[in-house]
Amino acid sequence: MGATFFSLCILIAILTIYVTADTFPKHVTVNGVDVSEMTAEEAWRAITEDTNRLTVAIGDREEAVESGYKFEETDKLRGMIRKTTVNPLHLFRRGTEYTLPLTIQDGRTKTATILKQAFEGTAEPKDFTWDSVAFSIADQLEKDPSQRRFTFPGSEEAKKDIDPKAGDYIDVSIGQQTVTVYEDYEPILSSPMVSGYPELSPTPTGTYHILEKERDITLYPSHPDKDGSKAEPVHVSYWIQFTSDGLYGFHDASWRTQFGGTIYQTDGSHGCPNLPTAFAAQLYDAADIGMKVYIHE
Repeated sequence: MGATFFSLCILIAILTIYVTADTFPKHVTVNGVDVSEMTAEEAWRAITEDTNRLTVAIGDREEAVESGYKFEETDKLRGMIRKTTVNPLHLFRRGTEYTLPLTIQDGRTKTATILKQAFEGTAEPKDFTWDSVAFSIADQLEKDPSQRRFTFPGSEEAKKDIDPKAGDYIDVSIGQQTVTVYEDYEPILSSPMVSGYPELSPTPTGTYHILEKERDITLYPSHPDKDGSKAEPVHVSYWIQFTSDGLYGFHDASWRTQFGGTIYQTDGSHGCPNLPTAFAAQLYDAADIGMKVYIHE
């Protein structure tokens, strides 16, 4: 009777410790992060912060960068606290290590923005932008958030590692005066356009990404008209921005009656690809934030 009662008391004590435990014991790591004496919420923040610490090396330049990903929170940490607290093996081993699978919730665009800002001011070749590197890293992190280091060659070679025509993208051909949307390498939408007037306001070439989309806004061109006079503001129904300075984006041009051909050479835009309204509406629906934009001669 005495032994049974004693055993029952021990069981009740263990259950009480299990149920009421709200912090990790000492010498516990989760995903390599020491979470000793932390609550589940504190451990979650520490793991998130640690996972978002990256090292990016490009040529001779190396930067420590904090990405902006958020991960889906899980109750597994609370279960780990309780299990470790009553696990006698933890006491003997003087330490317990756990691995917690992480699922990204959001933060891709924020991460790319942070990464790009870390390298602003670095010289870039004509057909290469740090937007490309930033979104390339963000895409890789989405597939495997455990990666902590990314290495690229110097800027002159980096463009070879970043395929502007990978997957879904928008192809802008200045020579052909066309805008074509590709999905899984196959063209699904295409339209003639009018690009920037070559001698005054050429459309920038390179690899970019869709950063913002807006409806029914007024644009204030940064370039003058071709006669040198200040360009008047224009209202557009669809604005699809692809440069971080806000100067360039796709938009409808209801004041035009023709698109394509050689119009841009004598009556080009202020730099933005001008589109027929119907196609601008289709592009607005098809272009997701972060989608690549490849602009070439």
